[in-house]
Amino acid sequence: MPLVGALLIAACAPTVRPFGDAPPPAAAQPPFSIGETRRADVADAVRYALHAAGYREAQDAPTRVEIGFAIRPPGVTVAGAGGATIVSPPAPRAIGLCRRQAYVLILAMIDRASGTVLRRSGAITARCVGKEATLLPALARAAVSPRR
Repeated sequence: MPLVGALLIAACAPTVRPFGDAPPPAAAQPPFSIGETRRADVADAVRYALHAAGYREAQDAPTRVEIGFAIRPPGVTVAGAGGATIVSPPAPRAIGLCRRQAYVLILAMIDRASGTVLRRSGAITARCVGKEATLLPALARAAVSPRR
């Protein structure tokens, strides 16, 4: 019986899929600052993940981190010009008996002086509606340090 319970818990665990550019080593990165965002909980999750990965934060840092967070239907995708660059892939399939939504976190590291996007990455998962607070840390970790 314990095996069945463990399998059910594993089936319910969120599958977080990273996408985008692989990060350079944190030690090689200049300090960052987080741009304005409407969601303090999202910014806090990203800040914590950046610090845990070894990035340093500074008030007037040369790199600004812009954050996008969206909740959408799982089957919707967003692609770049010509469909070549995936901005937001389809959400991974998940087992469940609830109404699913895709939770997408996108990060852009931008050179403050030139406005050039240095790196764009993100993470996506599909879970029950209303579970975003429990998903934000995993999404932020995957977006900051995607494992391929």
